[in-house]
Amino acid sequence: MSEANPGSPSADANLKPLSGLTTATPVVLELFTAEGCTSCLPADSNVNAWAGRRTVLVLTYHVDYWDYIGWRDTKADAAFAARQQGYMTALRHNMVYTPQLVIGGSDDELGVDKEGVATALADSRHIAGMIPLRWLKDQEGHLLIDLPMTAIDKPATLWLITYRRQVETEIMAGENAGKRLTSLNVVRSVEKLGTWSGLAMHLPVSLNRQAGGDLPADAAAIVANQAEFGPVIAATAIAFDSLN
Repeated sequence: MSEANPGSPSADANLKPLSGLTTATPVVLELFTAEGCTSCLPADSNVNAWAGRRTVLVLTYHVDYWDYIGWRDTKADAAFAARQQGYMTALRHNMVYTPQLVIGGSDDELGVDKEGVATALADSRHIAGMIPLRWLKDQEGHLLIDLPMTAIDKPATLWLITYRRQVETEIMAGENAGKRLTSLNVVRSVEKLGTWSGLAMHLPVSLNRQAGGDLPADAAAIVANQAEFGPVIAATAIAFDSLN
């Protein structure tokens, strides 16, 4: 994996700032869930309560390892389970579980624990070291992320994550048969862009608006994890319709 390339130099005067879905330094909540998991539906409802806040970036990953119990989760992808496993290794946990909520890449809570999540979000250390990011567009319409000059302890991995802001599902079989699920910010793809050592650059970002196939993404996020699955040090999100 190589250092992310800055692309062609452009004068800031020729770059247009874009309005994102979050503040420049949101707390990142990553829920690992599955439609076939009995306790996961309440966890979705729990994180949904935070999804509308600009100070919080909620990302919901559907994992595939519960598909065998009677309901195939069509939002699931093995890549999402791999991301969860990466966090588990970094957090030194012995196994993955659902519903798991990873907070700022450095802590995890049971997704249904409302009090635990609220307490974790109130902990200022999740935003104390966050580095502000901006979305930019150049004169040719290319999308860029403004990465500022900053001192970081170790290079960060930059992830491009596309997601769909709302999905309604009728669950027809399995433990949750007959229930209707409303999921927010359902991840459709995860792509490793490269590493960032703290150098200032304008990083070109190419968005695949068809990511997710029959359930295409309508928003995207950039998440920077220390090392590969360590604490989140930067994040931002944008809606596709704001790029038109």
